[in-house]
Amino acid sequence: MKNFTIFAIFCVALLITGVSASAQSSGGIVAVVNNDVISDYDLEQRIGLALVTSGVQRTPEIEEALRPQALNRLIDERLKMGEAARYNIFIPEQEIQNAFARLAQDNNMSFEEIERVLSQNNVTVESLRAQIVADIAWSRLLEGLFLPQVSISQDEITQAYERAVDARSQTQYFVSEIVLPFNSAADERAARENAYRLLHPLRTGTPFAPLAQQFSQSPTSASGGRIGWVVAGQLEDEIDRVLPLLDRGEVSEPIRTSNAYYIVQVLDKNESGKPDPQLDIIRLARVFFPLSPDADRNTLAQADANVQRLYVEFSGCANGSELANSVGAEFNLLDPVTLTQLPPQVRDQINKSSVGRLLPPSRTNEGVEVIVLCERKPNQIASITPQEVERGMIEREVELLGRKHLQELRSNATIELR
Repeated sequence: MKNFTIFAIFCVALLITGVSASAQSSGGIVAVVNNDVISDYDLEQRIGLALVTSGVQRTPEIEEALRPQALNRLIDERLKMGEAARYNIFIPEQEIQNAFARLAQDNNMSFEEIERVLSQNNVTVESLRAQIVADIAWSRLLEGLFLPQVSISQDEITQAYERAVDARSQTQYFVSEIVLPFNSAADERAARENAYRLLHPLRTGTPFAPLAQQFSQSPTSASGGRIGWVVAGQLEDEIDRVLPLLDRGEVSEPIRTSNAYYIVQVLDKNESGKPDPQLDIIRLARVFFPLSPDADRNTLAQADANVQRLYVEFSGCANGSELANSVGAEFNLLDPVTLTQLPPQVRDQINKSSVGRLLPPSRTNEGVEVIVLCERKPNQIASITPQEVERGMIEREVELLGRKHLQELRSNATIELR
């Protein structure tokens, strides 16, 4: 089976499960949101999807940790979809198919392969489709409602840019987040409990990005919670105080701010505060030719010919999946990392290579592996522009307005838990 954790990173926060007649008849009802039913089937689908995408083995403890947060997200998503319907948000079928196509291409999987992996874990494709529609619809709604309201003056942009330039000499942190907002005392207790429930799988080996994607209520969930490079003063004060205490790769305890609980992970640090090429953000792809250890001479010769053809015809990661398929290989785009997170041998090869180039092949017990350098970006703080500062300010403002709007929807909704 292909690595489904990779599939998780590209699901882009796909977090709505549709309610069909068969779903409503399968098991009891766990909640009703403005007359919209959430069945036990819906909740089990959500938990199953979270487990599949994170690669975590299903255990009673893990289910218990995920169940409350999964239900809370389902409630929010019912509210979001109801609001999208109120504003007559319509998603064309072609846009949905395009989203499926991007998902498949990003993971070098056909639609049939996606369907098979989901089916093996008792998760329906209909649920995934409904989630895609929900994600697109809510994004469209936020853009339409709040983007026209955002007004940032040139003075504000200039001041923010100057602060960013001054920050280049400070310690920089490459950070990911899980955000669980609250709007009342009851919400605060639930958010805190959910944060600690999520902390358990994170501390027992579950990758941060898939859980952030499934459960974080922030736009960064689309990238597995990844914020990027930050310095003190860019995040909430409570988070700023924790960052210096975390080692590379370490996950924080839940951090309470005025309106949310955060769990953060420091993926890397630049303690000198100076531009460092070894802290560039790297995006790699893996081309894999399956080959058994006892392959005969003809099979080895064919594999060698396929590898040679890859090196001759490869023109970049954009068409890498298509070429890999034609030579009997798998093409998987890997998560962004900094150079310092890579093994020394791979790091040395990348430093001698350039974007779009294939690294030397390596033989494993399972086959032949070729790594591709798809993208290399400098430390964001070291290379930030006024336009990027402005774009970030607009995105944060739209996110804040979206959170407030969802809180209002919750306050005005009729929500019955059973």
